[in-house]
Amino acid sequence: MPRDLKHFAAITKGHTVIMGRNTYESIMASLGKPLPNRNNIVVTRNHNFQAAGCTVVHSLEEAFNQASPRSDLKSKKRSDLGDSEVFVIGGSQLYTEALLEADKIYRTLIHTTIEGDAFFPTLSASDWQLTTSHLEPKDDKNPFDATYEVYIRKN
Repeated sequence: MPRDLKHFAAITKGHTVIMGRNTYESIMASLGKPLPNRNNIVVTRNHNFQAAGCTVVHSLEEAFNQASPRSDLKSKKRSDLGDSEVFVIGGSQLYTEALLEADKIYRTLIHTTIEGDAFFPTLSASDWQLTTSHLEPKDDKNPFDATYEVYIRKN
């Protein structure tokens, strides 16, 4: 959905994005290159895996250690690239691991049913507080309603 891609780009540009190998391969299949204007880190168990334009690591902990501001990233919306936001953008195993460390979640709910085998973990109401929720109705370019949510860790 074009609106969701635009939203994703707006919040992640100028920051580090951490992804699993399958997510990386999906991005490469659609864009032909890593996500521009971001520090791309790929997590894989394959020690021979290489990804041009990306840092390759072998654990989420190693990815977090590699995540640092990059002076070569250009962001039209952020003049200070020294902030500490790091985005875990998939897959489901990394989401599950990252939830133990995360203090903020940006989540998009697409209002439709899609078959799949990977899902975002359920958020516990005792751990997470919804701080922002904004519904965007479907239109001629976006075939489904979407809700953009931001959660903050309670503790």
